[in-house]
Amino acid sequence: MEKLKSRPALSASSLLVVALAIAALARLVPVAFDTPIGRDITEYQNVAENLATHQWFGIDIKAFHAYESSAVHYAGYARPPMLPVVLWLSEMVGPADWVARLIGPLLYLASLTLAWSLLRGFFSPIASFWTVVLLAVHPGLWRVSLLPLTEPLVLMLVLLALWACLRSPQPLISGLAVALAFLGRPGTAVIGVVIGAVWAARAWRERRPAGVIVFCFAALLGPAALIASNLANGAPPLLTAQGFLWRVVRFDEAVFYLHRNPIYDSAAALIADRGAGSVARAVAKNIYNYGLALGKASDGLAMILPLVPLAWMGLRKSPRVGFAAALGAVALVDLTLYCAAWATFDAARFLTFTRFFALMLIVPPAFEAIAAMTAGRESSSSASPGSSDSSVGGSRLPQAVMAMIALTWLCSIGMRSYVTVRERQTGRYPAGSLAVLWFTPDADALRASFESAFSRSPQERPPTVASNEPWFTNRELRVPSFVIPYDLYMDEWITFLNSGGADAVLIHEEDWPGDYLGNLAALRTALAADRWRVVHEKSPLQLWSAPDGPANSL
Repeated sequence: MEKLKSRPALSASSLLVVALAIAALARLVPVAFDTPIGRDITEYQNVAENLATHQWFGIDIKAFHAYESSAVHYAGYARPPMLPVVLWLSEMVGPADWVARLIGPLLYLASLTLAWSLLRGFFSPIASFWTVVLLAVHPGLWRVSLLPLTEPLVLMLVLLALWACLRSPQPLISGLAVALAFLGRPGTAVIGVVIGAVWAARAWRERRPAGVIVFCFAALLGPAALIASNLANGAPPLLTAQGFLWRVVRFDEAVFYLHRNPIYDSAAALIADRGAGSVARAVAKNIYNYGLALGKASDGLAMILPLVPLAWMGLRKSPRVGFAAALGAVALVDLTLYCAAWATFDAARFLTFTRFFALMLIVPPAFEAIAAMTAGRESSSSASPGSSDSSVGGSRLPQAVMAMIALTWLCSIGMRSYVTVRERQTGRYPAGSLAVLWFTPDADALRASFESAFSRSPQERPPTVASNEPWFTNRELRVPSFVIPYDLYMDEWITFLNSGGADAVLIHEEDWPGDYLGNLAALRTALAADRWRVVHEKSPLQLWSAPDGPANSL
């Protein structure tokens, strides 16, 4: 009987193209309609615009009252420089709005390519393929990768540093990637220490210290650049907004509640004054919230937890144990940093590394273990890593399992895309959603009222606006803006506004916390008593002009 011919196998490069095509397609619908613009994104784009207009590294949104400055100030304290520089360079080749939409997906596609190359050094092409597909369609990672945030950029740089350490030893490239990642998010310093430890272990094993020396030299260029920039702008050498995370119990204390909860000089001073118990409770709450977020079925990681024992079987043998140790340590120290930073919680963003590396650690070895068992042959974990065999083999059962998981996640993404598009078309957003700020139907009328009330010559400085949403104000009106706290008393409002040099006050009623509605009434009463006048009043936006108009001094 003539032997049946087997179907031609796809090459490894073809698998990568398919995986990237799936990733790009999953992002096409939301990117084509719109990219939601939030507070952080607005600040990064603001700094990029200032770089484009030769105003150096400046920002004209004052979102924190923890330091003395005007609405227009040096941006090094509020925002790390790497992402604004990338946005600035990208906007040279295309419209700013489209750059904002595309930069996140493009950076994430680069991350997937690096993940593929890294995995191919230790696992088969088909196992690497399904891992990249799951990384491409994971709901949480999908959401973060749509936005021009630091996470897609820093993830790509960390993967480059790991690739240059584990896959193709290049200490200079690895160190420079860590340096740039630090400039993208200073908290990445802890990840740099982990990668440095891997280089140190390699130097010890090979008795060649040159690699670790080159890596450390290159990696330290990041902190050196930050120190030089801060000193050039008269700021403390290691000044960074991430210091807030260790000097307030709640993040919003640095934003809206300064007058009732001062910013402390150090974490030790905060603990001494507020008590170790309050800080410990905040840390415990973070641990609980992050654990809960990871355990939700909608996160997707819960679906692969049964694969952990199989993954363990595939990771026990060298050299995969080194691969697992490096990636696991990176994910663990990143998660630990955010759990220990008691002041903030944002599972959608801060679990990016944990989700990404958990999939890289669990899926490929589990896939190969299932394939080996169902095919009745020796586990592929004993095969030589980075095999040049580019064919796609293995049992159909594990492929079906991974396809079911990917299909489930694709359905989840499809539903999220549909909801996002429908909300954008109807103007209906969940209560408290930041999207309301950027798509309010009254924005055009607000701009017309503002330009009428504050007409000025090009030589005059733009008016400064105080607002409970300075990000929306700056983006829509293109003027310097600073945030106003919620908890001032009647006689404190005017003093506060004058100290900031406010020419106008813009109130976004829907984003004023319900617990402080009495303070909102007090603000309006104080403005009327001081002869401020309403120049725009259409819900949810109310704009007041100072008695002397734009003549107030900063």
